Amino acid sequence: MVLILLFLPFTSIGKEKKFRFGEIRIQDDALVVNFEVYDLFSDEVLQGLQKGMTAALEYQIQLWKQRPHWVDQLVTEEFVRMKVSFDNWEKRYVLTTPQEGPRLMNEDRIRQRCSQLVDFPLTSTDMLSGGSQFSIAVKVTLRPMSVENYQEIKRWLAGEVKELNPKAIRTSKSPGKKAGNWLLGLVLNLTGFGDRIITAKSPPFQWHEGSGIIRGEE
Repeated sequence: MVLILLFLPFTSIGKEKKFRFGEIRIQDDALVVNFEVYDLFSDEVLQGLQKGMTAALEYQIQLWKQRPHWVDQLVTEEFVRMKVSFDNWEKRYVLTTPQEGPRLMNEDRIRQRCSQLVDFPLTSTDMLSGGSQFSIAVKVTLRPMSVENYQEIKRWLAGEVKELNPKAIRTSKSPGKKAGNWLLGLVLNLTGFGDRIITAKSPPFQWHEGSGIIRGEE
């Protein structure tokens, strides 16, 4: 059974549209989220990848229960993690995920695949108490890495490390690695490829068993 969210897709407001919440619905007793972020992979990012950079991409998706006159409650959170690089031999981008491993993609496909959450199952309806107001928060982080950070990225992809620490992975007591970190900083400055963070929050909504999700006040 599919119950569709009744409010219209929500887009960020401002001079530049940064994100868009698509359809949010109940499917197979799960809250399913669709989300898109705009211009995540700029020309500077793509050029940085082509120059040998590796990027770690993370989506942090949270479900919040609103509590009037009190602090909102975090109900659940999930992470989607990817690693992006460029294969100079194939002249295509490489997307690595824990579920699928490395896959070759052209520019259009890598932009699309990394900029969207499609039918992402966030939680079961058991976590949605009837009549309460909820909202979904999404944090997207795109962070450049050097090749020597491979093992740290591998642990992060596997979920062994909750989040990457830029200071920890870019500093080392080894003179050779210090030179590598200096080179990394130089490449970042030349390409304009630095950390990119986008945060988004959906309008509030309610869940009523048997009648679906009802639009809340924005």
